[in-house]
Amino acid sequence: MLFSVSDVTFAAKKQKLSKAAGPDGIHMEAFLYGSHRLYVYLTMLFNHFAKFGYVPSDFCHSHIIPIVKNKNDNLSDENNYRTIAISNENEADKYQFRFKKGLSTSTCTYVLKRTVVLLLYRLQ
Repeated sequence: MLFSVSDVTFAAKKQKLSKAAGPDGIHMEAFLYGSHRLYVYLTMLFNHFAKFGYVPSDFCHSHIIPIVKNKNDNLSDENNYRTIAISNENEADKYQFRFKKGLSTSTCTYVLKRTVVLLLYRLQ
């Protein structure tokens, strides 16, 4: 087993409340306040995903939602909006860039440039 029931329970308890539901319509509170039996079933599900290396496509769907940057600015200007994706996946790998506190596109660009430089160095 890759995941234990305590891993899944710990991850569920760390989630934030009062967020929009994902594409499946399930709010995070359902997982946060779930019973031990729910965590057992989720653990079995995640371990099957890992064992077979397959995740159903429905788990990868997301909704793109526009968020106003400045409510006092021109609301018809497309540059006054940023978008967020609400998906069924909540945790990302530490090297996956998405909307995260403390990360920006410059962080992603730095990692890309650094990786290219290291690869070129190794090819020499």
